[in-house]
Amino acid sequence: MPLNKLRDRHGLTMGRRALPSAIQTASQGVSSVNNLVLTMAIVTTTSLQDLGQFNLPFTLYLMALGLHRSMIVEPVLAALDKGVFVAAQRFSLGVSTVLGVTLLLIGFLADRPLIAVVGIFVPFMLLMDLRRNWAIISGRPQVSLLMDVIWLAGTASIFVLPVENVIQAVVLWGASCAVSLLAVSWLPIYRSSDPREARTFRNAARGISKPSTMESLIYQFGWQLPVAASLDALSAEAAGQYRLVITIMAPLGVVVTSWTLSTYRAVRSTPNIDAVVRKRVSGIAAVSISYQTACLILREPLSLFAFGEEEAVSMAMLAVVGLQVPLLSVAGQYAVWFKINRRGRELLISRAISTIPALGLVGAAVLFSAPVLAAAAITAALLTYGVCVFVGYHSHRSEDRRKVLGHTIVSEVAE
Repeated sequence: MPLNKLRDRHGLTMGRRALPSAIQTASQGVSSVNNLVLTMAIVTTTSLQDLGQFNLPFTLYLMALGLHRSMIVEPVLAALDKGVFVAAQRFSLGVSTVLGVTLLLIGFLADRPLIAVVGIFVPFMLLMDLRRNWAIISGRPQVSLLMDVIWLAGTASIFVLPVENVIQAVVLWGASCAVSLLAVSWLPIYRSSDPREARTFRNAARGISKPSTMESLIYQFGWQLPVAASLDALSAEAAGQYRLVITIMAPLGVVVTSWTLSTYRAVRSTPNIDAVVRKRVSGIAAVSISYQTACLILREPLSLFAFGEEEAVSMAMLAVVGLQVPLLSVAGQYAVWFKINRRGRELLISRAISTIPALGLVGAAVLFSAPVLAAAAITAALLTYGVCVFVGYHSHRSEDRRKVLGHTIVSEVAE
């Protein structure tokens, strides 16, 4: 069902019934705090080395999350149609179960119990991610906030319960997500009484899901996994430092996610696309750079407050890895235009090109036993990706303007 009908029939989007966008940001913020609480809990109840051991399992979870988003969530965001969402939930259950079982088997075969534990809860986490995004994009951010608060409360219980090791902490984290998902399953926002709304998900995903999934596969296996695996092999402490910095930058990621979701709506609803994209790129770039600068200045008190040690967060790691979110935030605004216009192939090519510096730095890190080079790999890849997307966007927009001008001239001559 199109967006205009969705407004009238379900009251889902940006009209009078929609809650303020501040609730959307609050929901994303609570989600980010959840990851921060988990990180703090593991460091304070166990050790930085244990956090490093959790880096690879958490990366595998992020890989599953990225694949699920590209295959299921992004077509739903682009379609903004409840019928598509209802159908997408069935696909989500199948995809998330396969991914969860895969991680479970990897954990058992590799004798890595943390990976197996993460695999058990992955189906709950991926379906929750789909429902959170739908609640936000459809104008029901209070539902997303409720889910995030329940999950956060469960994760925070790690501090009060007799948790003795990292496995127990991760079990509590995953079980809290399952409880949160089940707590809101009865809400009508996730069901449809009209059988006509359960339209084929494949139709909505055509031109979006396949290139986006290929792009995600390149990102996960060409960027994320090599970095996590090399850090896991080189130094558990360096892997822990890497996870700490990713967690510290997570609040900025919340703002970026919320901003990018709004960009989908803004680009769809304006004839002056270039002006809107420039404005949104400038805004998120200013916010991102300011946040990272503040983190660098406040590194020592931040480390002391959150993790109990002034040097818990490395300056070099924060400076290098901290650039990931600002770079991604800018490229993401341009990428929205490609996805809405079903030009995902260009993003796929950009991601493939960007894999070259990522793998090069990972290889150098292993060769010279330098974990900081592995940590810098994704930053270098994102810089390359951002340049490719920027050039591609402006090339396409210039071509579109030339076509419009040509049609205008032909019309005037005909008259």
